[in-house]
Amino acid sequence: MVNSEIINACAITCFAYNNLYNRSEASNHMTQIISVHSFRGGTGKSNTTANLAALIMRQGKRVGIIDTDIQSPGI
Repeated sequence: MVNSEIINACAITCFAYNNLYNRSEASNHMTQIISVHSFRGGTGKSNTTANLAALIMRQGKRVGIIDTDIQSPGI
């Protein structure tokens, strides 16, 4: 991959995480539960969860993560 392709992929990923976070901001007064799941392994669930949690924590909110993948926990 060329450096510009890597940077472009990172920008798209960051945009997606910010979009998810902005959707959760709509109802600021209620507890939010966000579920990240897939039936296959290796799809980036743990990575997505960690990055989304980091974005939410940057806004001063509390975050709890529960990894229920008993066979291969990632977080």
